[in-house]
Amino acid sequence: KGDSDILQEIYYAKDAGFDYLEISAEGPKFTLQKLTPRIAEIKRARDDLGLFFTCHTPWGWNVGNPYKGIRDATVKEVEGVIGFAEDIEAKLVTVHMHTRFGLYDRNEMIRGMAEGLSVLCDRAASSGMAVTVENVDQGVEDFKKLFELEPRAKFHLDVGHANVSCRGGANILDFIEAFKDRLYHVHVHDNKGGHGADG
Repeated sequence: KGDSDILQEIYYAKDAGFDYLEISAEGPKFTLQKLTPRIAEIKRARDDLGLFFTCHTPWGWNVGNPYKGIRDATVKEVEGVIGFAEDIEAKLVTVHMHTRFGLYDRNEMIRGMAEGLSVLCDRAASSGMAVTVENVDQGVEDFKKLFELEPRAKFHLDVGHANVSCRGGANILDFIEAFKDRLYHVHVHDNKGGHGADG
């Protein structure tokens, strides 16, 4: 993040004791246009340090956007991230689930998300790349609907996001129990729960 260089990030991950690094293809520093010319360097550092990679798309990329032209353009951008992830032999690509958009119905947003995910799962199928969906402020039922519509997608549990949505952590346990068979990746960070200063 910030002014750091991608190789600096990779070496920091190793020095901090991690066995992998999640590369977020997010501007202004780590756009695909800047990362792609450095694929050989990135792979060499990975091999030298014995790490593996995952990839993450930018927060604002909504593959379920209710405006089809924008959704299609966003899906195309994510397909580019999948291509980059394949080139660096990453394990997965994550997108966020977005279910709030103006006056659009939540179920309509989930259907749009599933449509976008289907294109991405088709794109990733040839290499076996996993496409994972990260919770933001959704509940278990939202994800059940999504996975019924696109069962190839995997679940990415963000513990901090789940805790914000449900103070006390019950939501976290609900997610794990509901999707333990498709849980593929986890973000762990702490917060007080809820949306106020005290949770």
